[in-house]
Amino acid sequence: MATRSKNGFYLAGGRILSSTGDSIYGLTVVWYIYQITHSTIYTGATFLLIYSAQALHFLFGPIIERVHKKRILVYTQLSQFVIMCMVPLAIIFHFENLYLILTVVFIVSVLENIEGTAEISIVPSLMAESSIAKYNAIVNSAQQIVNVMMAFAFSFIIFYISVKDIYLFNAFTYLIAFLLFMKLKYDKSNYSLKEKPNGYMIGLKEGFEYFKSSIFIWITLPLAIVNGVLSGLNAVIPKYAEELGDQNSYGWIMFSISCGLLIGSLVSQYFVRFQVGRLVSMAALVIFILLLLSYFIHHVVISIIILGLALIPLGIINMSLLTFTQTNVNENYLARVVSISESILFIMMPLGAIIGGVIAQLWQASIVILIAAFTFAWISLLFISKRKLKNLPSIVNKE
Repeated sequence: MATRSKNGFYLAGGRILSSTGDSIYGLTVVWYIYQITHSTIYTGATFLLIYSAQALHFLFGPIIERVHKKRILVYTQLSQFVIMCMVPLAIIFHFENLYLILTVVFIVSVLENIEGTAEISIVPSLMAESSIAKYNAIVNSAQQIVNVMMAFAFSFIIFYISVKDIYLFNAFTYLIAFLLFMKLKYDKSNYSLKEKPNGYMIGLKEGFEYFKSSIFIWITLPLAIVNGVLSGLNAVIPKYAEELGDQNSYGWIMFSISCGLLIGSLVSQYFVRFQVGRLVSMAALVIFILLLLSYFIHHVVISIIILGLALIPLGIINMSLLTFTQTNVNENYLARVVSISESILFIMMPLGAIIGGVIAQLWQASIVILIAAFTFAWISLLFISKRKLKNLPSIVNKE
């Protein structure tokens, strides 16, 4: 029991520290690339690399299942530490190179996805079944709080701390996570792969068949388009801050967005009695109205507040659909449906990032916000007009 408790502490601590590094790195790299290029095409390319790695998420499963998971956690963190150190070293030796930074972005993103998948799959082997839900709740809440805190801190430290020092701190979080993962007590001999060598491919095919014949394909495909538009929006935020007349407001915009998503996630539990289809439609309508307001209002403080408010209903949508999926998918297909859904959701994000970057470069970043607004208007109409989506039941009926 004590060993499992320690394992939970080391795994959660390592994951939260790794997320801290990911959060700092995600904020810094977009801002830094825009500073050295002044081009939203390159910030779009940055997100293209990040989201391309995430779109390959479903491919990591069969590899991770056949490799010692603790070693995956340890070596991915150590590799991220080493690779992240390359950027500050390049700055120190005056070898600052855009293509080096973009290469680091892609490699770190791939490693991050492998580490995240391994962390999720190792949990049942390290702790009692009754503790898994509590562990997930703690880690997920902590990750969201970390995102808010890092966005808030970034708003200040960017004035006083160099990019080199931020990258070094980022690398340091990966190093500490590596040390915590090293402390895990994990015996692979207790785990045996029950599938035949070709079992994964058969299972994946069955998962796709189940997914295609279910309501979840109708939920996932339109939301993939939303994700593409939102990735384009993320890519142009540095220029949008510039258009508002205060380039340094980038950190505050990211802080406001993080707060909105966190609040939405926390209050989503109070909407479980609403029919999911109608809830998504109403939430998307609110997002449309708020984004439309942010397009026409050019006051820095008001725009930051409006963007944060717009992300509250998005947080509600995200958590409601996640819970709906968990409570409505056949348990035997849940992992496969979730991995397929996540991969589809990420497919549109690289394209969205590039298109958003090009639009902002040719015209204005605020145009991307307008496109995002009307995308949510379309989602609202879709979920209220298509009977399959409109009649999605409330979550509470399944509990």
